[in-house]
Amino acid sequence: MNAPGKNLLVLKWSRAAFEMLMRNIQMPPEYGATYPQEGDTVGDASAGYVLEYYKLHISQLSPLGMIRVRNFEYTFRALGIEPIVGDFWRFYQLSVSMGFLSFRQ
Repeated sequence: MNAPGKNLLVLKWSRAAFEMLMRNIQMPPEYGATYPQEGDTVGDASAGYVLEYYKLHISQLSPLGMIRVRNFEYTFRALGIEPIVGDFWRFYQLSVSMGFLSFRQ
């Protein structure tokens, strides 16, 4: 069901599934990922919990979206290149699937 006035799906994760995901992908605590409030959509990010350019809360990203951001950063750093948003744009576009945001090539 779409949230009123937003054309975005309401998030339907259980707290246990969210916590298991955070453990499995070894999400660093400094990223500030938090479990969304009941009824939240991907458009309900709190101030201070955003990916700078896209204005996204980390918990709004699908697991694949988080992995793509991490892989981009690690690859660029391994090559001795400072990762920047402009370079990220060359490889990925923001997409929405099943109420979560991700990045597609």
